[in-house]
Amino acid sequence: MDNTLFIINQTSPITYVTTDNSPFLIVHGNKDTVLPFSQSEMFSAKLIEKKVIVKSIVIEEGNHSLGTKKVKALIQKHILVNSSNCLTFTFET
Repeated sequence: MDNTLFIINQTSPITYVTTDNSPFLIVHGNKDTVLPFSQSEMFSAKLIEKKVIVKSIVIEEGNHSLGTKKVKALIQKHILVNSSNCLTFTFET
């Protein structure tokens, strides 16, 4: 295997997906030019293949920066509604 491909493979989160993974919440802007949106789709597909619970939130027209108050509120609402009071999640403004 080419050394570059080896390094990419070793640093990719997809490499480490197993049936023992905890649930994932993936939040990604579909206009992200830093990390292609397709990466989230592939990661989500791998999690589903391994029967890991995954929830994906697509930020329409969203870029790599998810720092807007609207996005933060959406993420916080999802986590608080779905956490069964097992998780406290806050954002600093």
